[in-house]
Parts: sequence; C-alpha cells; structure tokens
Amino acid sequence: MVVTSRPLGYDAAALSDFRHMAILPMDFEECKNYVGKLLEKLVPEDARQCTDWFEKHTENRNIVELVSKSPLLLGFLLQLSIKRIDFGNSRIELYSRVIQEWLQGSSRQNEMKISEAELMCGIEAVAYYMTNAMDRVHEGAWEKEKILSAVTPWLQRELKCSKLAARQNAEYILEFWDKRGILEKNYLESGIQYRFLHLNIGEYLTGKYISEMEPDEAEKWVLARSGSAKWHEAIRMAVACDDSGFLAASLSKHEEAAELPTGEVFLAAEGLADRQTGAEAQNIYKSLLRFVVSDNEELVKRAVSAIQGMRALIREWDTEYLLELMKNPKRRIADAAYGVYLCMPWEEMDQSILRQHFLDYKGRAEHAFGQRSYQNMEETVKYLQRNPKDCEVIETAKYYYGNHCSMHGMEILGEFLYEVGEQEWKKEWDKRYFSVFDNETMQKAFQRINAVNDALLNVMIEIYGMDMTIKQEDAKSEECLECSKLAQGLQYMQNAIPELYAFGVDLKQPYCKNVIGAVGVAVGVDAGRIKNELSYLHRKRQENPEFRLYRYMKDVIVSSDWSKAAEGIDEETLLKGIAAYSEIVALPCMNMLVQQDGKEETKQALLKMLHAENEDVIERIGMIAQYIWKDKSAEIILNRLLHGRLDVCAGLYRIFPQLYGEFRIKDWMEAMLWGVSNDNIVLVQNACICIKCGLQQGYLDGEAKEELLSFCKEQFETWLQRKVKCTNCDDGAYLDESGFCPECHVGGNLPYRAFMELLINNRRLDYQELIRYGGHRSSDISGVAYEGIKSFWEENPQGIGEILEQIKEDKCPKYLFGWLLTMPENVIGGYQKQIVDVAEKESRELQLVFLEKMNGLEWLPVKEKREYLKKMMCSADAEVKARATKVWLVLE
Repeated sequence: MVVTSRPLGYDAAALSDFRHMAILPMDFEECKNYVGKLLEKLVPEDARQCTDWFEKHTENRNIVELVSKSPLLLGFLLQLSIKRIDFGNSRIELYSRVIQEWLQGSSRQNEMKISEAELMCGIEAVAYYMTNAMDRVHEGAWEKEKILSAVTPWLQRELKCSKLAARQNAEYILEFWDKRGILEKNYLESGIQYRFLHLNIGEYLTGKYISEMEPDEAEKWVLARSGSAKWHEAIRMAVACDDSGFLAASLSKHEEAAELPTGEVFLAAEGLADRQTGAEAQNIYKSLLRFVVSDNEELVKRAVSAIQGMRALIREWDTEYLLELMKNPKRRIADAAYGVYLCMPWEEMDQSILRQHFLDYKGRAEHAFGQRSYQNMEETVKYLQRNPKDCEVIETAKYYYGNHCSMHGMEILGEFLYEVGEQEWKKEWDKRYFSVFDNETMQKAFQRINAVNDALLNVMIEIYGMDMTIKQEDAKSEECLECSKLAQGLQYMQNAIPELYAFGVDLKQPYCKNVIGAVGVAVGVDAGRIKNELSYLHRKRQENPEFRLYRYMKDVIVSSDWSKAAEGIDEETLLKGIAAYSEIVALPCMNMLVQQDGKEETKQALLKMLHAENEDVIERIGMIAQYIWKDKSAEIILNRLLHGRLDVCAGLYRIFPQLYGEFRIKDWMEAMLWGVSNDNIVLVQNACICIKCGLQQGYLDGEAKEELLSFCKEQFETWLQRKVKCTNCDDGAYLDESGFCPECHVGGNLPYRAFMELLINNRRLDYQELIRYGGHRSSDISGVAYEGIKSFWEENPQGIGEILEQIKEDKCPKYLFGWLLTMPENVIGGYQKQIVDVAEKESRELQLVFLEKMNGLEWLPVKEKREYLKKMMCSADAEVKARATKVWLVLE
C-alpha cells in the first residue's frame, strides 16, 4: 500500500496493478482558506480583492473539480487571481491563459528578437520534439544541442529565414522559457539538458502542436500512438486543442471499427472534457452508451467515468433508454445506467427515482468499497430534496452515516442531515465515535504545550533578559532567528508531543537553566539580539492566550560547537542532564560530556547509573560509552548485560555491535542467549541483530555457533506460538497470527523479522521452510521469506522449473507463482514460455495474478502480452475479462 498526500494524478498507468483510492478529496473550502492565507503573504495590500476575484471565478463547477484534483492548477489560479485574469471554464483554457500571462508578462524591453507568436510556436515545437524523443532520454535526446538540431530546421521552414537566424531563434526560445519556469536546465557531463518542469505543460504544448498539423498528419500521429499509455495525456491534449473536433471523431470512429476495445473513444471523451466544448460530444456519448451495457466491467467503469467528465456538453440524454436500462435484472448494468442518469442536469432528474434508489440501496448485500452502486448512493444524496418530513429517507441516511459510506460520503450525508434538522443526532453520533478528536481533548493538549512553551520562554528570559526599550510593534516571526537557533540546538521542534511534555518536567529542575544556556553557546546565539526577540514573544504571549510560540520558530541550519559549550558547564550538571526525563535535555549533555576528559568520579557515577534500572538512562550511557571508557567500553557493557535486570537493556544490545573488541567470548555468548530468551520484544530484536553482527565478524565457530543458532531457532518457533497482549488498547486482547490486534486493529511490534534475518543469513532456514513461512499471515514473516526464496532462486535457477511443475500438479502454494513473476529477467532465464503456459492453462487464480503483474514483466515482449490479453478478454469469467481489459487499455 502506498499512501500519499497528493491527490490522484491524471494517469494511473504507472501503477496500474494497484487499486487507487482517494481517502478524502481535497475540500474546496479549505482550498479557499489556503489561497486566502497565501495571498495575504504575497500581496498583503491587495489580498482581499484578489480573494474575492478567486471566489467569484471559481463558482463554475468544472473549475472547482479541477482545482480539487491538482495543487499545480490551484497554483495557476492563484497566479491569475493576482493579475485579475479570468480562468476560463476548462483545463485547456486555464493552461492557455497561464502561458499567455507568462509570455506577455515578460519584460522583453521591446527587443522583439522574435515575435510572441513565434515564441509560442517555438516552444510547441520543442515540446513536440521532446515528447517524441522521451524513449531516448538516456541517449541524450533532451540535450540542448539535440533540441536545437531538431527545432532549427522547423523554424527555418516556418519563419522562412536562414539556418543561422533559425538557430539563434531556437536558442532564444530555450533561454526565454527557461527563465519563465517552463523548462528546467540541468548541467550534465555531456552538456546542458532541458526538461519540462511540469510534464503536464509539456504535454499540453505537444497537444497544441499536433492539433495545428494537417488533419491527416495529426490523425496518423494520434492513431499510431493511441495503444500505448505513455502517449495518452498528449493525445487528450491534442483532442482538447483541436477546435474542429476532427481528432475526437477520428478516435471514436477508429474504436467502432476495431474488433477489440482500444480505449480510443475514452481518450476522445476525456479530451473533450478538458476543453468543455465540442459538438462531437453528443456522438461520442452515444458510442459510450454501448459500453454501459457491456458484460465487461472495466469498459462499463471507463464509460461511466468518461460520460461524467463530459456531462456539461451533452444535450440529449436518452432518458427513456436509461430508465429502461435501470430496470435491467443485471445489477451491474442497472447501476451503470443510474450512474449516467446522475450526470444529467439536476432539474431533469425525477425525485421519485432518486429517492427510491437511495432507499433500495439499504437492502443490498454488496456494500464493498468502490462499487458503482456504492458511489451512486453517495452521489444521490447531493440531489435529494431536503424534506424534514420524509422520515423514511432521514432514517436511511442515519443508517448509512458512518457505517456504510466512505469518509467523503460521511461529509455529504452529514450535510444532508444537518439541513433536514438532524443537527443534534449528528453531533451525538460524532461525539460517541470521534470523541478522541473532540475539541475539549485538543484544547487540553494545546494548554499543556503552551505551559511547556511558557516555561521555556521564562528560562530563556532568565538566561538572556529582555530589551524593553526597543519598539516591537512591527516585529515578525522571521525576526526570531536567535530563538530559532536555540530551539534547533535543543531539537525542540523535531520532538513528539509526549517528549515535549517530559521536557516540561525537566524545565522545573534548577540545573536545566545551565544546560539551555550551554546549548546557546554551542549554537552561537547572539545574546544582544535575542533580548529583542524574547521581549516581543513575551509581550505577544501576554496579549493573546492563543499565541503559539512554535509559529515563530524557523527551521535554521546551525553548526554546534559542543567543545566550546562544555568549557562553561560542570560535569555534575551534565550527569543530572543525562538522567533527565527528556532527550531534549539529555542529548546536549551527552554531546558536552564526551568533549571533556572526564574525571574518575564522573566515570564512576556513570557506571553506577549504568547498573541502575532506568532504561532510557542506560541506553544514553551506552551511546557515549566508547567515548568515556575507550577500549574498555565493550567489556563494561558486557558486564552490565550479565549483571542486574536484563529487560531494561534493550538499547545496549542495539548499541553493542559498535563496541566489539577483545573480550570474553563465552560471556558474550551467554549474554546473547539471555537476550534472545527475554520477554522484552525490543530487547529480543536487538539481541538478534547483535548476534548477526557478531557472527559476521567470526566470533564463534564450530559447536558454539551451532549451539547459539539452534537456540535462536527454538526461540523463534516459541515466539510463533506465543500469545502476545496488545499494548495499544485496554481490552486485554491478544495479537492474532498476522500480528494485529482483533479489537483495535493496531499492529504489534514482534521480533519475527529479526529472528528470520539472523537464521537466513546463517542458512538455518532451508528452502522448504521458507516456502512454508511465505504463506504466513504476518507480513514480517512472509516478507523475509520472500527475500530468502528470491536469493535461493537467484543461486539455483533450476528451482523455478521445479516450482512451475509443482504448481501444475497442485503440490505447492499458488502464491509462489506471483512471487516468481517479480523475479528479474536474468533469473527467469529460459522459463518464459512455461510461465505463460501455466498462466493461460491453469486456474482462474493464476490468470488473475499474471494479469496483475503483467505490466511489470519486462522479459515478456509486448506482442506476446497482446496475444495473451486477447485470449483473456474473451474469457467467460467476468473478473478475468475486466482485469485483462484494464491492462490492455494501458499497455506500454
């Protein structure tokens, strides 16, 4: 699973094997707030007027949908708002106006080396060349000289000028657009290379160039590339830029004539959606309706999505036909037709149909996420009349809310319930299920953080004082650089909230003032300048209880001179700091202590602390042991592992590999045996890592090594049978076999991976054991098993042939087939044909796995992929057919 903060992009072809979901679409109200704040920073004197302009020109629904999908487009709208330039009604109009603004807004000082029209045509030619040469980038096709060589003849022909003049113009075009932020210049060993800073802009310019070709030439270019996903965005842009509608019609006509679906009609529809005009849209809508009744689920999904994008262009909806399809006994067809019905203008919809669909959905069993019926239910709520007296609809909305809908659906249903007078019910429901996020809890957290901030501010004032004579009315957060240095030296802003709470306890200790003052010396705080900042921060805090200190802290780079800081602080204070509650105080003290020679009484004090039972302090001392005790550090750590409570020594096992030297091997082995047999999970993990490092350095051989590894394997098998309680919830539940809690569904930190990596590294898990563990429900176990099996196949390629035969005879787990498909070409060797035969002739399960992995199979030629897909698209199995079609439409 890949989770990203970016919205879903325009083309999922690069990750077509994965399911793509938006957890929650970008909220446009939040977009407006974000824009308002940015405008206040960029144009403070004109922010209100620019914000009004933005809100007025985003009333159009299509523009709002575009902005919600792309931060890039939101940035364009922001840029145009400042210049009071209309956005237009489509992505193409928006791109055009942004580029025109870049072009006309340039300070060219009337030199007119080349006209604006020629500049535009020139960058289109550059984009066209670069797009066509994308497969040869590694050969230097995007280097400056190659671009100039390609564009110069075109300019010579178009401008009717000499070759020298054309070359000069080509250089000027590259330089001009590089300065405008369209092109990015990179300096490589082979020379200067250009790339489009935003690929979308390059594809738009390519589309413009193609749309301006002779129709036959443009059609030839588009149809020759429509079968490969990497060209699809450029083709969409060409359709969108084509005012004649010829390319859209050509794609649709070519689709109709094809024996198998090509996806070209979808490209035509998506291109028209990007321009939001075009008479050809009605004919394409008719073509798409054919797919709505298809028995191929992938084609149905693509058709409905394409119609949704073109909804504003369709004039005749064939309502009677849609109503008839909605009565179809096949749920897939009925839901698809209803999805198209929801694209109609609101005033043309029948409320009784909307209401009935909303009520009927409750009785269905298929509430699986992402199904068409599921999406239709959430969309229906937008168009339902708000009738406070319709109890049946209201109770159904309550049933769906929070239980049978997505997070986005909850927002829609929540708004509906609010508008029909069910505010109190919604508040109670939210309070019951989202109490962890309620305002009271958040307010308490802010109060605790503010208390820590206040304490830190007071300590800083005690250290440096305040300059009350300088007026601070106009002071801004950017001026608090000295406070920022100190915060960076303490790593204050990088710590988690619990650590900040612990820091609040430390700030009450008298010695803490000395530590913070020493950190100021280390990072070079200017004692004169910080007085002004502290005066400003103190006044702001007194005036506004909601004032947040952290907003005035910048992320600055500091060079810490800990040796200088250590000169002014005594070792007794540093010892107290090392035993502090928080790492914020302890780490600077550790850094300063290792700069000093260290008195014997200090070393003895550290040794005493090492043998105490504070886990955090023990780990801190372990981190600085080699600087304090030098060559004796390994033996001192080993003595600690053999004496006293071991369960507080997890950090020492993690640190121990760095301390290896000449010490007692028998005692080392005893400490390792104790470590892997402990109940402390983190300690066991670290002990496994420690053993792995020790064996790599040859500490043990013969019987001792065998004894240790056998014991580790026994402990691993014991852990597999052990019941481990969840530490995240209070229900006392045990983690299940997959390592997750059945009550709170949070994963536990179990030592499986550390054990397996140790055993595999020392060849104590054989091939058959790895196969057995590969099917384990714990991803830690199966993941390491996969790496082990991969290594085995790389060393023993004949194992692949044996596995394929076993799969045919159903004598081994089927998941191995999927793993086999991830092997590189040099490992697959001569088994390509055998793999395809297994995928084609064996079970439906293997066919689906093969289709899922197909786009990543570099060893299988595209021609053979196409032949296989043709067969699978004729399968009687609906899921196999749909998945084959999905791959077919984005095949590279």
